[in-house]
Amino acid sequence: MKYIFYTLIFLFLLGFIASCSIERKIARDYIDNDSKGAILLFTPDYVFKKSLKEKEVQDADQYTDAQFDSVLFYRSEFLQYIDDSVFLEKLVNQYIDEMKAYGFDIFTQDYIDLFMQQDTTSFVINMAQIELEEYFYDYEFEEMVGFDTYTANIPLDAINCNAWFEIKRVNEKKQGKEQLLFATHYITDDLYGQFRQNVLTGDVKLEYTVDSLYLEDIYDFAVVLGTEYAMYTFDYLLNRHIDEQIVDENYKAQYLQYDPATGKFFNDLEDGFEVLE
Repeated sequence: MKYIFYTLIFLFLLGFIASCSIERKIARDYIDNDSKGAILLFTPDYVFKKSLKEKEVQDADQYTDAQFDSVLFYRSEFLQYIDDSVFLEKLVNQYIDEMKAYGFDIFTQDYIDLFMQQDTTSFVINMAQIELEEYFYDYEFEEMVGFDTYTANIPLDAINCNAWFEIKRVNEKKQGKEQLLFATHYITDDLYGQFRQNVLTGDVKLEYTVDSLYLEDIYDFAVVLGTEYAMYTFDYLLNRHIDEQIVDENYKAQYLQYDPATGKFFNDLEDGFEVLE
């Protein structure tokens, strides 16, 4: 019985490794292909902005919903000063550069005619909406002092970016392939500190400093987002390609992610586009 048990485990592992190697072989062939196809990219003209710092407004009940949103916006620490054109230019330019580095030919909406002349695999990508939210992030600081654990909640300024993408292959034969994709990221103030104990009284107190966000940090954030969105897009297209290449309709391929820095594949279902119904 012991030998049968080990044999079953071996066969299971062999099958598992074989199934993984199928996906990775298809993925490797896709990576090694210098031309991944052409992309027609549509981008938004402006950024939606919303302040979630409701507690900052003491007299909220005297406003309509629309007025309240306006008051929040003009009392915001950052949103009212963010230039949509600058933010989007940094994000989109970085996205385009990264997608070109992955091997795609990128055409913006001003070059539709040139895009339509391409005789390769083509996709239309619509960066449908970008939304920035300003809010307080409740940072929990925790540290051991002696044999006890101390915690403190410190509110930090934060900016959250939500993005919605639509990706569709040109002349798609199968229906239902266009999907709405979502991604969200945030940045906050940086906090540095530690709990210190008064040797005379025994009292423990958190001493800290906050490295505050500045407008330039938010514009730098846009560049980071461009890189992240390009990575998510590439992984999405890579896995679409894998699904299309596997003949067995009952086979469920693992979602692969590609690290261009190392040239390796890995699995991380929590880092990528969320597919919305």
